[in-house]
Amino acid sequence: MIKGLQRLLLVQDSEAGKVSYFLVFFLLVSAGMAIGRGTADALFLKRLGIEYLPLMYMGQSFVLAMVSLAYAAFADRIVAERFFRIIFLLLLLLVFSSWLIMTMTASSLAYPFYYLVYEIASEVLLVHTALYINQNMTTLQAKRLTPLLFGGAQAGTIVGGLMLAFVAPVTGPKNLLLAWCLLLIASTVLLFGWHSKQGPSRYYRAPSRSRQYIRECAAQITQGIRYTWSSALLRASSAALFFMVVAFYVLSYSVNRVYVQTFPTEAELAGFFGMLTAATSALALLMQLFVTNRVIDKFGVRRVNLLFPLTTVAALGGLAGSFTLPFALLGSLNKDALMPAFRNPVRTLFANVIPGYMQGRARAISVAVVLPAAMFVGGLMLWIMQQLENPVYFLLPGMLSALLYLFFNTRMNHAYASTLISTLKERLFLPKDRMYAGLSGSGKTVSDEISRGIHHEDPDVAVAFSRLLVESFPQDAAVPIIARAGTADTATADRLLKLLSSTDLTTQQDRLHELMSKGDAHFQATIIRLMTDQNMRTNSADVGNLLESSNPRLCATGIHAALGHANIADIRRSIEKWTNLLAGDINECHAAFDIMTDVEQLDDENRAMLEAAYREAFARLLMPGEQNRTRTLRAISRWQAIPGLDLRETLVTAMDDSDPDLREAAAACIHHLDTTNRTNLFLQAAGDSHPRVRKAAVTAAGKAWENYEEAALELLQGNRGNPRAQRVLLESLFGSAIPPSEFGKIAVSRADEAQRLQQAVHTLNNTTAADSDARSITAIALQERLEQTIQLALLALEPMHEPGLIQTISAGFASQDERHIANASEALTTLDCDYASALLDKVLQKTPHKHATGHGQPFNGSKDVLEWCARQTDEWLNECASHALQQLYPEGSRG
Repeated sequence: MIKGLQRLLLVQDSEAGKVSYFLVFFLLVSAGMAIGRGTADALFLKRLGIEYLPLMYMGQSFVLAMVSLAYAAFADRIVAERFFRIIFLLLLLLVFSSWLIMTMTASSLAYPFYYLVYEIASEVLLVHTALYINQNMTTLQAKRLTPLLFGGAQAGTIVGGLMLAFVAPVTGPKNLLLAWCLLLIASTVLLFGWHSKQGPSRYYRAPSRSRQYIRECAAQITQGIRYTWSSALLRASSAALFFMVVAFYVLSYSVNRVYVQTFPTEAELAGFFGMLTAATSALALLMQLFVTNRVIDKFGVRRVNLLFPLTTVAALGGLAGSFTLPFALLGSLNKDALMPAFRNPVRTLFANVIPGYMQGRARAISVAVVLPAAMFVGGLMLWIMQQLENPVYFLLPGMLSALLYLFFNTRMNHAYASTLISTLKERLFLPKDRMYAGLSGSGKTVSDEISRGIHHEDPDVAVAFSRLLVESFPQDAAVPIIARAGTADTATADRLLKLLSSTDLTTQQDRLHELMSKGDAHFQATIIRLMTDQNMRTNSADVGNLLESSNPRLCATGIHAALGHANIADIRRSIEKWTNLLAGDINECHAAFDIMTDVEQLDDENRAMLEAAYREAFARLLMPGEQNRTRTLRAISRWQAIPGLDLRETLVTAMDDSDPDLREAAAACIHHLDTTNRTNLFLQAAGDSHPRVRKAAVTAAGKAWENYEEAALELLQGNRGNPRAQRVLLESLFGSAIPPSEFGKIAVSRADEAQRLQQAVHTLNNTTAADSDARSITAIALQERLEQTIQLALLALEPMHEPGLIQTISAGFASQDERHIANASEALTTLDCDYASALLDKVLQKTPHKHATGHGQPFNGSKDVLEWCARQTDEWLNECASHALQQLYPEGSRG
């Protein structure tokens, strides 16, 4: 039963404990907030009067701005659970103080004070809850579980509303403040207990510490404001929030005005608020548990983002037509059920696409700047217009605000995808070949823009921009990269300086010496190597000190420097040290590997001696020990030929290893093998699951074959390798001198194969036969092979047409959207390669109920299909089919 409930709620087994904690935690917090909301509204509206509510909106805007700015300064600097404890402690003191003032004095100031405490707390807790979820869940988890977690909050709101409905008439609304205090204490205890066992929030990354704490906090706020202004998504989101708040408070004021007129006493009003809260929260809970996530999944985040604006326009329009209790109830249903069920989860998902290091600040800035401004405008408008008897005078501006809210939500939708893509590029990949093609011909503005990217706080992003600047503007790269290295940690600085090996550093010698004094031996060796390669020669004494260093890396750097000197004594001593390094331990050998290309500078005698020493070191370090093998193979890959070193068994074993680094190093050594072994290993590496392994295989094959294009074309025509390997071969030939007609032949061949694969899939899925797991797996493998072959046929057509056309068609087929597939098929029929287009059209337009045509009927039942699959060169398909034959047809099966 529990397993079934988990599946119904889209909770995975490993998430059960975490989800249970979050549900209970949000239940306790929301129960307290429900009590706070009902008591604050009832006490304020009855003790002071609704005519003061617009003034409270305006006053609330200033207090909220100050509190939110303080929150923004610390939101990304303190782990979320610690900040929760601080918020709970402050809220506990303020609520208890409010109760004491109400109980022990007759002052009416306690009621607006308590109203402000609740309103400010509700806004800050809503923002911080989203940040807390983000620090504990991935984006995919949040998309799937956020509606459920908000459902737990709604359950708490129901509990608090029922307590308010049944207890307030007995004890009075103000005494329920003590219940809120108890719930705050329980929430704090639960929070502390969970994180004392589970540790801090998993995805929180603490920023660097500094003594200038106040200045950094101010910088946090400034960065948040600048990012909000520069982001198209946050600009649209801020405008949408502004008009949503104006419309929301007009709606809240309107329904409260109806309720105050309907219920005469504060006890009756508090009881009604309790029942209303419980009812709307129950509806919201049902929607969040069983509707919200499915609606988002079906219609997408952007479509659902338009739902609440439309219902808000309808609710305000209904009140404008009839300012009565039924339409007030519909307004409450909109803001208290539809808003938490749809608007809040969707807004959280929108906020999740901005960079993680900016999320807390961006959310807080919206609350600190946009929300107070909107509240002040809405409050001022209501204060002026409430003097007029007809509510239409403030409902119509509310409807206009709701329409503008709808408009800016559409702008949010336009910016959502581009922001998501840019965030992914920033965190994972910067595709310079497409994004920055031809930058070297651009002006200084582009160079300065890239230089600003070098100072990004994320080291990986800084290195990516530095590499881009070196490749596009090498003459401008040295100064900003060396400056960034001066502020980076040693490892990042080492990566940055290595990028400058091909740039002119002669004017930066003093800065390099300054950096060298701050780094470790590894970093110092990098700088010395740079200076040596730039002909910034050191004197013989410095070279001698390097040669005598006990650090292998510094010693190897000294050897490299000595070879550039005319001092024969230094050269002789360097060769002796070089030989000693190769005969030494692992670290010494690896240091010698860094200078192996310097062997070419030596005379024949010394070169032969060192080549022999390298062979012995290679043979010794290729013994079992994964890390040693990886680094050794990387060194071997840098030599064109190593006579007398047999690598076949080593490379075959390495290519079957689970470590992609080892497989990459092995693939880079393919050019050292003979032709037969080289081809098989190349196809295996080209079909590897890791892109770096595939890239290394193509590079090594280019070294191995005198005419790589001809060899790759022959492999494609022979249908060698799995689909991934064939894709790599095809892409490696783009831009070569191969005639387009050859690509057309490959496209025809793959289209023909795709049609035959579809016949096999149809036969296997529609033939009555004994079933087995192996047969089912073979059917899945065949379907995957069919889809991959279709993509290969499309890819082969790419060099024959204008850039981007085939990618667009291919994306249309891959979308699984019927409209896109129809448009892609129509585009396919316009291509020049009529035969390939026709065959692909037949395959792609085939419905499951129609039998594939062409080539007659090649298969006579499932056994015939399995035997055909077992004869294919695709190892995985071959293995699946052979296993299925052994299970289903043990006599006479062909394996």
